Amino acid sequence: LGTCYGVLLDRHFETVAHLPKLCDVINGQLVFDDPSGVISICPVYDIKTLCDEAKKGNLS
Repeated sequence: LGTCYGVLLDRHFETVAHLPKLCDVINGQLVFDDPSGVISICPVYDIKTLCDEAKKGNLS
């Protein structure tokens, strides 16, 4: 069995983050699959939205 992963790059193709267990991207959402078969979905936000939500205290 292989290992699923992704790498987030900036506009200069420098690594910003490693995304272990990433198995797909569907409709702008990251899909992660852990070894026990649990699927997690995480939306992708632009930096403005992240900052706005953080200011509101909506990010956990």
